[in-house]
Amino acid sequence: MSSDGPAQRLPRSLIDLAGGRGPGAIEVDDRVIAIAREHRMIGLLWSHLRSIGQARMDLATADLRIQAHQRRVWALAEHSTEVARRLGIDVAMVKGCALERRFYGREGERPSSDVDLLVAPSDLHRIPAFVTALQPDHPWLPYLPRMVRRRQIQSVTAMVDGMEVDIHLDVLKLGIRTRQAEQAWAALRTEQLPGGADLKVLDDTWTLLLLLVHLNKDRFQRLLGYADIVRVVRNGQIDPDRFWQLVAAEGLTLSVARALRTVERDLDVDLRFPTPAVGAIGGAVWDRLWRPQIRLLGREGRDRFRYRQDLIPLLAAGRRAETLRWWLQELFPPAGAVAAKYPDTPGPYPVRLVRGRLSAMRAKQRTG
Repeated sequence: MSSDGPAQRLPRSLIDLAGGRGPGAIEVDDRVIAIAREHRMIGLLWSHLRSIGQARMDLATADLRIQAHQRRVWALAEHSTEVARRLGIDVAMVKGCALERRFYGREGERPSSDVDLLVAPSDLHRIPAFVTALQPDHPWLPYLPRMVRRRQIQSVTAMVDGMEVDIHLDVLKLGIRTRQAEQAWAALRTEQLPGGADLKVLDDTWTLLLLLVHLNKDRFQRLLGYADIVRVVRNGQIDPDRFWQLVAAEGLTLSVARALRTVERDLDVDLRFPTPAVGAIGGAVWDRLWRPQIRLLGREGRDRFRYRQDLIPLLAAGRRAETLRWWLQELFPPAGAVAAKYPDTPGPYPVRLVRGRLSAMRAKQRTG
């Protein structure tokens, strides 16, 4: 770990925990707890303190709250998958609670804010019915069949009992389509929900690919994202050759290889996972865009550098035409998305789009 790396801004104990190392007896003050909360490391921190007999009531209380929230997320996952089953829609869980169960030691170590469900490629046309069943007043419903049919969106979020169910049409959600969607679905495995029902999840190889892509998308904002990579690489059943073949087929070798090496460098770990070389020019561009100064900033990194993710497809090999088409669609999003985002802005589509964006810009300037 370099002396000027982003991890130097954080307590060494949290870096060690993310990297799977036991930091021993540590001094836990309000600053450490605040950073642990920002980086979603409360559960891992409390697990370590319990293991060495270092009591901390405020951490124990925070951990219990996380566990209670995790049970709500699992209940929502069970409800959502049961709704899908009744409608004859095949779904799989990606990320979230499924990661905790497979790669972490106990409930609460890997907090999740919502439920992410991937819909089978053969069932995409049923998504409007699924959203209707989950959230009958969803603002996109009048437009959703057209948006799905034209593949104008890659996900839609339904609100259920105050929590989000993110319904994925595309597994990687990069704007450009995942080329191997059928292969990802064919490689699913089965886990069991707490209530006993079976749940489909991505296999370990596709899970690692998804997590490394999301580290890029999220600007490497939190230590928990790093911790995911360490645990999946070390504990998952992954064939490196197959993994890099999948990555290359998506054109994502540059971003994924750089993300893996960034985890190793920032956490000072050797994952012993072979990584292919990338071109010097592409590597230099990536290094500049995801430079150390924007990594591990927590929410600040997500808010300040949120447009970085739009550049990932541009760096993908052989996918520039797809990227430009997607950028054009982002510039002129579907009418349903515009109507839902700017419900109080009247007028036809172009007027609503321009006025809504100007109003949002002014609001941001007032609050920023």
